[in-house]
Amino acid sequence: MNNQTQNDFILNDLIYYLENNYGLSQESIELALNYSKKENAPFLIILWNFGFISTIQYEKILKWHFDNNF
Repeated sequence: MNNQTQNDFILNDLIYYLENNYGLSQESIELALNYSKKENAPFLIILWNFGFISTIQYEKILKWHFDNNF
C-alpha cells in the first residue's frame, strides 16, 4: 500500500469517527479539510479554530488517533 492510499484510509477513519462520535456534519468537515489544505495547517487544529470541536474533544480525538495506531 502506498503512502497516499494509507493516508486516505486514515483520513476516512477519522472522518467516520468525527461524524459518528461528535456529530460533525460533512459540510463542516469539508470546510475544515479545504481550509487545512489551502493554509497547509493541521486538520484538527482547523476544526478547533473554527469552533467545530472543543479543546477537550480535540484531546479525545488525538487519544483515539494514537490508540488506533494511526
